[in-house]
Amino acid sequence: MGGCTGSPRRLSDSEGEETDPAPRPPLRDSQGAHWKNAVGFWLLGLCNNFSYVVMLSAAHDILSHQRTPGNQSH
Repeated sequence: MGGCTGSPRRLSDSEGEETDPAPRPPLRDSQGAHWKNAVGFWLLGLCNNFSYVVMLSAAHDILSHQRTPGNQSH
């Protein structure tokens, strides 16, 4: 009995196949990707600033309500 004592070797799906050594071409629409990123950042920044302004105005309203003359609450 001259067989191998280890576990049988399994071949992966890509083993034995030739890979394409040529690199992929760069994206042709890099200017379009730039505009898409710029618009995305602008919209997300606008949403962030909107929530910030809403929170600050609400805090201002709360503080101005507490400072009114004749308000005896502590």
